[in-house]
Amino acid sequence: FKCDWSSDVCSSDLYAAGNVTAYSSDRRLKKNIKNIENAIGVLSQIRGVYFDWEDFVDDLGFNPIDRHDIGVIAQEIQQVIPMAIKPAPFDTGIEGKSQSGQNYLTVQIEKIIPVLIEAIKDQQKIITDQESRISNLEEIIKKLNL
Repeated sequence: FKCDWSSDVCSSDLYAAGNVTAYSSDRRLKKNIKNIENAIGVLSQIRGVYFDWEDFVDDLGFNPIDRHDIGVIAQEIQQVIPMAIKPAPFDTGIEGKSQSGQNYLTVQIEKIIPVLIEAIKDQQKIITDQESRISNLEEIIKKLNL
């Protein structure tokens, strides 16, 4: 486990047997709260993908356990949810600068969850509206068949 305490960066795997809690969701600590608009549109612009890690990632100090993996593409997320993107920890050195000069990125997946929540709610509204329309059409059909 190697840490650069001047930049708060550790480059190793972290395993925890219990919960890991970070940040805060407390309403009292937030202002300018706005609902996420067009969540379905946001999600339609990103992909969930299967992929293989490039062989050279090991040389960068990034050693993924699974060489064939599943995830998202940071650059796609950056276009629609920029606050979910951070510099990749394995590439972040002192003062938060890229060690490789390539500025590799990582996604804070937990920041996508609020968009998923709102998209599900939007879809449920669409489903409920469609169920109502279908029910109304079924009533009309019943009346026409009399």
